Amino acid sequence: MKALLTTLVLAMFLVSPCEGPAASKDEFPTKPIQIYIGYPPGGAGDMVARVHAPLMSKELGVPVVLMYKPGGVGGLCAEFIANSKPDGYIIQDGTFGLIAARHHVVDTPVKPSDFTFILSHSDFNMAFVVRKDAPWKTFKDWIEYARKNPAATYGTAGEYSTAHIVMEWILRREKVKVSHIPFSGGGDVLPQVLGGHIDLMGSSGNHLPLVEAGKLRTLFQWSGEPADTTKVQYLSELYPDFPAPLMDLVSMPTGLAGPKGMPAPIVQKLANALKKATTDEGFIKLMNQNKRRIVTWGTEEAAKRVQMADDAFAAFLKETGFVKK
Repeated sequence: MKALLTTLVLAMFLVSPCEGPAASKDEFPTKPIQIYIGYPPGGAGDMVARVHAPLMSKELGVPVVLMYKPGGVGGLCAEFIANSKPDGYIIQDGTFGLIAARHHVVDTPVKPSDFTFILSHSDFNMAFVVRKDAPWKTFKDWIEYARKNPAATYGTAGEYSTAHIVMEWILRREKVKVSHIPFSGGGDVLPQVLGGHIDLMGSSGNHLPLVEAGKLRTLFQWSGEPADTTKVQYLSELYPDFPAPLMDLVSMPTGLAGPKGMPAPIVQKLANALKKATTDEGFIKLMNQNKRRIVTWGTEEAAKRVQMADDAFAAFLKETGFVKK
């Protein structure tokens, strides 16, 4: 009997170290989860996160708290996330396209392989807009105005933001020089175009209520649907030769990502919670109101697509010298 008891105790001792880590992963989460956004509050990304975060909190059973780390077109936030502990408690909600593009155009050590892609949730409503009473009825009107007026300006959410990349390609093609005014986020650009301080702005969605209110007008669109009552041209109509690598990049969805090395069970729990949030009536209503699509790329699909966009963008830059650090 004594020998049997000794054997059982020894067996428990040998098994417990293996079972401990698995059990702790199963318990995730046990404390609040922080979702960082790389822009100030008030932008299109913040607007969506404010809806899905409480839905994820309900599913996960812990608070899901939104945090803000603006700067460098999301670059400061991305570097912070990439260098965080990969335990699932610190993640970001941001544009997958900028993860692919940023390290090619600015000095940053962060690249796609430094992240674990959890799940995307939606595309953006990407457009260039002007005041309703602006004299330019079409984008080509503004281009002709810019040819004759060195004071022409446009604003975006930051240097090498999606809108900046799109506009700089267009300006190079048109052989027109226009001053780019970068801001720290989409919410900061709106007052500038409304006040007439800049000609037009590149927006990722927070312009829509003002279009519907008759204060702004869309000059052209490249992702999502316009809110204007009159027909709006798309980028592909204006410039059929717009490069496919750039279009793939600037059309990428936004979603959750964390540091590389996150355990698969934790990634799956977070992905499941976000996926369920995208089926909620409130989330669907928000997408419809903002003319956006729900896009859910899983971990493997997102990683594959982002790396493909990264490689294509690198080849495009090398071939054209379009942008240099």
